[in-house]
Amino acid sequence: AVAPFMEGFSNSLTIKDTYPWKGGHAGEILAEPEGFPGLWFYAPLFFRDAEGDVKGKTCNFLLSGLCFGIRRALLDELTVTQGPAYEKHALEWMKANPTKTRLDVPALKIPLKGKSIIDLTDHYGEYQCRASIFDVDSFQFGPQNSQMKVYRFGVSFGNPEKPVYAIIYAPERVCVKGYVPQEGDDVDMIFWLQGRVDDTEEATVPQENAASESDKA
Repeated sequence: AVAPFMEGFSNSLTIKDTYPWKGGHAGEILAEPEGFPGLWFYAPLFFRDAEGDVKGKTCNFLLSGLCFGIRRALLDELTVTQGPAYEKHALEWMKANPTKTRLDVPALKIPLKGKSIIDLTDHYGEYQCRASIFDVDSFQFGPQNSQMKVYRFGVSFGNPEKPVYAIIYAPERVCVKGYVPQEGDDVDMIFWLQGRVDDTEEATVPQENAASESDKA
C-alpha cells in the first residue's frame, strides 16, 4: 500500500486514543491540543507513532488536510434561537428589559467574520470547517500530460489563545463554482486530516506565528 504524505504545520498534541487499521501499519490517532477537544486524524506512520503504550504522551505532530470541497463562506453571522447560549442570552436580555416578556426576546446573533468552527463529519478524520485562510499559493501536480492545479494554504482552529494550525491542499476541481482561494478569505470546507510525529530538525510553523513573535520582541 502507498501512504500519501502531505507536509503540515507542527502542533503539540497529547495522544488520547489510537485505532489501528488492518495490518497495523496505518491507522488513526486521537490527540488533544491545549484547551480544545481531541482531534481524530489519519496517521500514515501509525506503526511508528503509535508503537507501545502512547496514551498520555505529548508529541509534535505535523498536521495537514486534503480538501474535498471548498467555497467562500456564505454567512457572516450565526442566528441562535435555542440551546444553552440562547438561554443565557435570554436571561440577560430580560433582566435588562424587565417590562418585556419571553416572547419579546430577540434571536442571539453571533458574528462569524474571522472566526473558526470545526466539527467531525460522519467519518473519523473528516471535518467540516469554517476558517480564515492564509499563506495561499498553488502548484501543478500529476503526470506531465494531465497535471492538476492544487491550492495550498494555512488554517487555524481550536482554542483561540493557542490554536491548532494545519496546511490544507485543495485541488482546483473541488473549488465550488470556480472559487479561487485568496489570502484572508473566510471559507467553508470539508477536509481529511492527516498527522505524523514531527521528526524534522526544525518545526514547520505558520508565518503568522512568526509575525506574532516578532511583534512581542
